[in-house]
Formats: sequence, C-alpha cells, structure tokens
Amino acid sequence: MSTQASPTRKPAGAIGASSSTAVGQTSATERIFEEIQLARLSARLKEVGNTGQLVRAFGGDPNEYASQLAKQYSDLTAKLRGSKTLPVNRPPARVAARLNQLADIFNWWESVVAPNATPLLTVTPPGADPDSVGPGPGADIFPGDLALWGNAYNPTSSQPTDEAWWLNSWQYIIPLPATPSTFPNSASLSYRFNIGASLAFYGEPVVTGSVHVYATVATTNDLNSQPIDFNNPDSSQFPIVATLPVTDVPEILSGGAKFLGTIPLLPGATPAIGIIIGLVFGIGGGGNPLTIVPGEYSNISLAPPDATSANDLGKVEFRTDQPFWVEAVSKMFTS
Repeated sequence: MSTQASPTRKPAGAIGASSSTAVGQTSATERIFEEIQLARLSARLKEVGNTGQLVRAFGGDPNEYASQLAKQYSDLTAKLRGSKTLPVNRPPARVAARLNQLADIFNWWESVVAPNATPLLTVTPPGADPDSVGPGPGADIFPGDLALWGNAYNPTSSQPTDEAWWLNSWQYIIPLPATPSTFPNSASLSYRFNIGASLAFYGEPVVTGSVHVYATVATTNDLNSQPIDFNNPDSSQFPIVATLPVTDVPEILSGGAKFLGTIPLLPGATPAIGIIIGLVFGIGGGGNPLTIVPGEYSNISLAPPDATSANDLGKVEFRTDQPFWVEAVSKMFTS
C-alpha cells in the first residue's frame, strides 16, 4: 500500500439511476477493497525478511519499511474491526444441492437476460495522468460482458515497496419474473450463474503488486418495496486472486466463480438479483505501467453454467421451488 496521499474515490453518475432498487453499493464495495488491501499488507509483512535487499537497493531503510507496513496493517485492521461485518445468507446446503441435481436431470431451469452492467465506484491513486501514461483500467460494457482495457501504474512513488491502488466496479440489477399472487408464502426461487474473468497483459512486467477480481451477490424478494441491500449479501467470491508480476508467457490470468442461491418468494412481488463486479490492482513503484490487452483474453463475463456460445452471455438461470417439493427433499435427510 502506498504511503503517499489518499486515493481518489469517484462514485459513478449512473448510481443515482438505480438508487431506488439497491442500497449499500458504495459501502460494500469500499469494504471489500479495504479487505483486499489488508490481505496484501499481511502478505507483505510475512515477506519482509526477504525484501530487505530490495528496500536497500532503492535507498530505503528495511526497519523503517517494516514499521510502516505494521502501522498500516494496524490502522486498517482497526478500521475494519469498527465497521459492520457483512453477513452472508445461505440456504440449507444439502437440500439446495439435491434440488439442483434434480433440476438438472428434469430440466427445470429457466433463464432471464440481465440488463447491461452500469459503472459503480472508481478509485484512482493521486497523481494519475491519463494524458501522459494513458487511461487507467476500465471497460466497454456489452450484454453480459465487461471488455477490459487500460493501464495500471504507480504515479505516487518510485519505490517498489510502495503500492498504489486502483479500483473499478460495476453493478447488475436483474429483475426476475413476478411471483403469482396465488403462490404460497413458503415458496422459493433458486438461481445460478457463473462469473468468469480473464486478464492479458503486455509490456515489461511490474516489479511487485497484485490483482483481484471479485463478485458480490445480494437479493430481494420484492424489488418495488425492498431495495437490494449489498450490506447483507448472499455470497461474495474471487474469480482471480494473483500476485504480480505474472511469470507466465503470455501474461494471462483467468478464473471463475459459481453462484447458486435461493430467494424466499412473496406472492405478487418481483424478486431480483444484484451483482457487484470489482477489479482491483495494487501496483508497486519503480516499474512500467501494467497494460491490459483489450480483446477476447481480457473480460469479465456473466453466463449460465451450461453456456455454449456468446448468445448465452448475460443469462441467469432460475427455477421455482414449491413448498411440498422442498419438504419432500428435506425429508430425505431426516428420515
């Protein structure tokens, strides 16, 4: 983490358009951003004995460096300890897994196409200059796909042990079919989708750093009266967690995360799913910009587990579970 000036946080103008359907996006995004920074600080503290020579090579004091890391870790730990812990809602695991197996066998899944993602929160390090280095990380938005591009670099320090932080985030708000008013109160809806991520880089590798891609999911059973609350998520996962530099040739990172969940239904209401996608870079000083290669190897996608073509991008699968069916499956584990 850079010891220089604080980064600039820019809420996207598009957030206001969705303010009535979702809440807590900024606080949830900032919390995960800080948790990523804390994890990176922890890793760097564990490696401090191996970085002394690098610190000296750039004119620094290894003891002072270790003390700075320890203070940053202590301060950020105290800040996160004082903030709200994000709970995670989960259905009964064994029952949900068996229902999913049966749904695959009998083809009970339907699908809905998500509206395009919208920009959320952007964080840039102080001193970033797109006119001289090029634009920072960003994305062109397509149905179910974020096509990534841009440059991540450290404008605040020439020391490889100082890290500058970049954050880009986007959100999906996905209304699902309205629940018939004749449905019983105990009915539920199950959903599933995958988040895939890939990043390709070119140019000289950065000296040190990290890259994370994450997705946070929250839901509501009545979008019109109960906004999606991202401070109370159903799940949060990391398709990509990697340290820099990338040692593979070509420089490509990839990964994925599977999301399955359940929404208790409310007769006559409209359930919905909200997804926050985050891309985070921590870049050490003293190296060249990390340039994302635009194209098929740099994207973050939303698709169903059984996707077979580009036409499946943006689809989320769902099914309705009637109470008698859930009860029958539950009894399989209690009888």
